[in-house]
Amino acid sequence: MGSTWRTRDMGDAEENQVKFALTGQVRVVQCCLDYEGTGDEDYALNCIVDGKKLGEVMRRSGVSDITSLFDDGSTDLFPCLEDLTRAIRDVASRCVPGDMFVFQYSGHGMQKMRASGRSDDFDTLLVLRARD
Repeated sequence: MGSTWRTRDMGDAEENQVKFALTGQVRVVQCCLDYEGTGDEDYALNCIVDGKKLGEVMRRSGVSDITSLFDDGSTDLFPCLEDLTRAIRDVASRCVPGDMFVFQYSGHGMQKMRASGRSDDFDTLLVLRARD
């Protein structure tokens, strides 16, 4: 999986090697935001289309536990802090030893300097939306 502090080339053969055999279920929370209707249409994305395509690939691969949060009103949960926290806790509560929890995010992100003040000390943040 990519690092939170830099983008990595996922084409690297060593990085793409499977290091263990999956013995349980794959459980997924996917959070996809297009940001339409936010008043800043210059930054609108096509993340929901990507999320739906990735969800279809997961289903074809045998994954059945997929919880989706899209900001277009098409899902029961909305990609706001409260619903995302609820979804992660709910899916994580179903995990047992041997399961794999996957969080897939498509949307804007940003970095914020930590309180340490060091120039290389940043947190990477997800840009969610508030429920209207």
